[in-house]
Amino acid sequence: MSSIVSNPDNVNYSVHPAYKSLINISINQNGLNEEILSILKSLDLIIDQFAKNPKQSKIHHLRITEVNPKIDRLSSLLILNSPERSRINKGIRISLDFLEAEIYKLLLHSSEASVYTPERKNSKSEIITNKLKESGIAKLSVPNQIIEELFLKTENFRNQLKTKKLTMPEDMNCSISLPLEGGYFEIIRKILDENGVIEGVSNYYGKKLDLFYCALQYSNSAESWYKNCYADKNIPTGKLSYLHSDEAFYAIKSLLYLSKVEKENGPFSYIENSPNLNTVKSLTLFYKGMDYGMRDAYRGVEKQNHPYYRKRYLEEEFRKEFVNLLPPVLQGSSHFGDDLTEEMEQFKSLSDSERAITSDESNFFIFDGCYLLHRGGQPDKGERWAMQIAYADTKMFSVAYSRESAKVATSKQSLGLKARIKSLLPGRVKAFLRDSLFFRFKLILKVLLQGKNYAASLRHREAPVLNQPYPYHTGDVSQKPVSLREEYLKINNGEKIQVVDIGGAHSLQPSWYKLIGYADYLIFEPHKESFDVIQKLYQRPEYEGSKFILSRAGISATGGKQTLNITNTPTGSSLLEPDLDSDYVKNSKYFFPMRKEEIETETLNSELKRNNVLPSAIKLDVQGIELDIVKSIDKEYLDELLLIEMEVSVMGSMKKSATVEDSLIFMKENGFEVLDFRTNRGSRSPNADGELYYTHLYSVKYGNPSIAERLIEIDLIAVRDYRLLIKQKDTKKILKLISLYCAYNFYNEAAFLAVKTYEEGLIDSEKLKSILSSLKNLHRFNRSQLHQLEKFLETTENQNWAQYMWVPSPSF
Repeated sequence: MSSIVSNPDNVNYSVHPAYKSLINISINQNGLNEEILSILKSLDLIIDQFAKNPKQSKIHHLRITEVNPKIDRLSSLLILNSPERSRINKGIRISLDFLEAEIYKLLLHSSEASVYTPERKNSKSEIITNKLKESGIAKLSVPNQIIEELFLKTENFRNQLKTKKLTMPEDMNCSISLPLEGGYFEIIRKILDENGVIEGVSNYYGKKLDLFYCALQYSNSAESWYKNCYADKNIPTGKLSYLHSDEAFYAIKSLLYLSKVEKENGPFSYIENSPNLNTVKSLTLFYKGMDYGMRDAYRGVEKQNHPYYRKRYLEEEFRKEFVNLLPPVLQGSSHFGDDLTEEMEQFKSLSDSERAITSDESNFFIFDGCYLLHRGGQPDKGERWAMQIAYADTKMFSVAYSRESAKVATSKQSLGLKARIKSLLPGRVKAFLRDSLFFRFKLILKVLLQGKNYAASLRHREAPVLNQPYPYHTGDVSQKPVSLREEYLKINNGEKIQVVDIGGAHSLQPSWYKLIGYADYLIFEPHKESFDVIQKLYQRPEYEGSKFILSRAGISATGGKQTLNITNTPTGSSLLEPDLDSDYVKNSKYFFPMRKEEIETETLNSELKRNNVLPSAIKLDVQGIELDIVKSIDKEYLDELLLIEMEVSVMGSMKKSATVEDSLIFMKENGFEVLDFRTNRGSRSPNADGELYYTHLYSVKYGNPSIAERLIEIDLIAVRDYRLLIKQKDTKKILKLISLYCAYNFYNEAAFLAVKTYEEGLIDSEKLKSILSSLKNLHRFNRSQLHQLEKFLETTENQNWAQYMWVPSPSF
C-alpha cells in the first residue's frame, strides 16, 4: 500500500513480482498523487457535510458548483498524464463518469434518508440494524429443519445447476437466479418475516428496501475461476484472493447456507471492522469505476477461454499500461485481494482480521457488501450450496444522471411565471399548442420573411457532431440517389460476399434485398411452384449485379431419403411431423389438408462444396430443423459465417423441433451473440380460425393492434462476436459484419464496430471516415424507404409490419 493513502484497496504494484519489472517510468509522482488525493478527500467532505444537513433542493447546486469542477480537475490531471488514445485513458473517462454519478446518488440518498420514517421495529429487526451499523454484518441462525425443507424445495433448481455445470468448464463459477415465487420462496419469505430482515435492512439503509433477487450458488473444489492470475510469472494464487467490496451502496446482501459449511468448504469470510476503516471513499468509488472502464477498454484482447474472472489482469499489455500510465494513488481495484502479496503493508493486518463464518457459527447472515470487505465460495474440498438474497433501493439502479439535468434543474428555480407554467404543461398540451393555428402562422411568417433556407433547415436539422477523439466528421453528403451496391462495396474495398437462403419461398426478405449487387446468393427451395416463381423473379433487371444459384434440393442434417410433410400452405411443409395436439395445428387451414411425400435430401456441406460457395451469412426457414442443419455445418464453413438468421418455434408446432434455449446455447458455444429476435404472433381460437374473435366478438379487422397476440415463433438473428474478429485481426470479416449490420438496420452497431476497429489500429482514420460516410448514406436510403412504409401504415391496421423493423420496448 502506498504511504500516501490508507485505503486497503490501493495496491503497491511497485513491489509486486508481476509488475515491478514492467515499470519503465518514474512513479515518484508525489505532487500529482497529493493533488489527486486532496480532490478526492474534498469530495468525501462534500458528501459528509451534505449528510449532516441534507436538502434535496441543494443537490443540483452542489453538483454544478462543487462536485463537477472537482471531477473536471481530476480529468484534466489524469488525461494529461496518459496518452490520448490509450486504453487507460478510456478507463479513466468511464471511471470519472461513474464517480460523478455515484456521488450524485449518495447525495440523493442522504436527502431521502433524512425524511425516512423507520419501519415497524421489533427486537429482531433492531438487532440487524444495530449490527450492520456497528460492524457491517449481522449473523442469524435458521433452524436446521427449515434449511432441510428449503434444500428439498430447491431440488429442481439444484438439478438445473448440476446440468449447467456439465455444459460449462468445470473450473467456472456456477449460479442461477431464482423466481421470486413458488414453494421455496414461501419458506424464504417466512424466514425474512420471522427475523424482521426487511425492516432491519431498511432502517439501516434509511429507506424502504425491496427484495431484489434470490440466487442459488453451487461451489465445489474443482473451480478455479479465482486462481492463477499470475501463473505466467510462477506466482501462486494469493492468500487473500477474491477479497473485494461490492459496487452498489444501495444493495444489501445476505447469504443462507443450504449445506453444512466448514473451513474447507469455502465459507464466507470478511475483514472484521472494515466498514470503519479510515479510508477515502471517493477513491474506492474511482476504483469501482475503473473496473467498468478497464473491462470495456480491454475487451477483445482478453483470454476469453481462461476461467479466471479478471481476464484483463492476465495480459502483460494491461499490466504494463496500468503501472506506467496511472498515478500510484489510483492503482487499485474493487477486487484487490488477488493482487496482495505478503510484502505489502496491508497484507498482514487484513489477514489477521479475516473471519470465516462456518454454518455452526451462523447459517444466515446479512452484510453491507459495499463497505464490508469480504470473499467466499472457494472450497478446498467438497461442495457448498448457498442462497444469496439481496435487498435494494431499486430506484437507484434507474437514476438518470447527466450534467445537463443539473443545469436544467437549477435553471428552473429561477424561471419566470410564464416559463414555470409552460414547464408544468403535459407533453400532449405542448404538442397541441405547437401544432395550433397560431404556431403554424408563426412558422409560415418566418418562412416568408427568411426564405426557403429556414424551411430547409427545419427539414434537415441534425444533431451536433460530438467532439470525440475519432474522425467522426465525414463531410457533407450530397443528396444524390444512394447506390446500395456502391456503398457496400466501398466499405468492403470492392469485395463481394456470398450468402445462403434455405427456404427461399417467393422472394428475398427485405434485409437481404438490400444486398443485391454486393452479395451472390445460393437459394434452396424444394417446392416446385415456389421455385418457378423465384426462377423468373431473379431474372428481372433490378436483380442485376448479383449471381443467383437456385436449387430445388431439400436440405437436411444427414441427407438421404426423407419424408416431407407437405402442408396446405407450402411454407409450412417440414421434414418433421406436426404436433397434432398443438392448439395451433389441429384443424388449422395452414396445415390441413396435408400429404406426405418421400424426397431425396442433400447436406448443406455437400451443396456448398458442389457450388463452390463459402457463405458469410445464412438464413434458414425449414419448419423445425434449422438448428439441426446449422449443427451439421463443417467447421470450415461455420468459421466463415458472420450472421445466422433462423426460425425457431416457441409454441412447438412441429414434433422434436429445437427450442429457443437449444439455439441460444449453440450460438454462445460457437462464438455468436444474439442480435435480435423478430417475432411472429398469433391467437388460439376455435377451428384455428384466427379471424373469428376479431371480427365476430370485437368487430375489428384481423391483426388490429388493440389486441395483443402471443408469440408463436421467432426469427433468431445471431452475429459473430466482434471481439473474436478483433482478436484475430480479421479486418475483412469485420468489414463484412459492418455491412450485414446495415442490411438489418443496426446502423449504430455498425458505427460502433467501425470505431472499435479504428481504435484497435486495424483501419486508419481515412478508412473510418469512408465507412461512416457510407453508413450515413445507407441510413438515408433506409429512411426514405420508411417514409413509404409510414404512408402504407396509415392505410392498414395490420401490426406485422414490425417484423423487419426496430420497434420500441413493449414497456412503453
